[in-house]
Amino acid sequence: MCMYFHGGLPIEVNVDVPNATTVAAMEEAERLLMEKDSKGMTYDEYIREMNS
Repeated sequence: MCMYFHGGLPIEVNVDVPNATTVAAMEEAERLLMEKDSKGMTYDEYIREMNS
């Protein structure tokens, strides 16, 4: 754990272990990538789709 106050975050930061929400999101991303019919896209394609 790191504690920063001067020029950083005024909270404790633990970069070793992700929280449960982050773990769930990573597991969902892996599951979606493994689906046969999942469509991969570039960042630019994603932005275009989100803005349309």
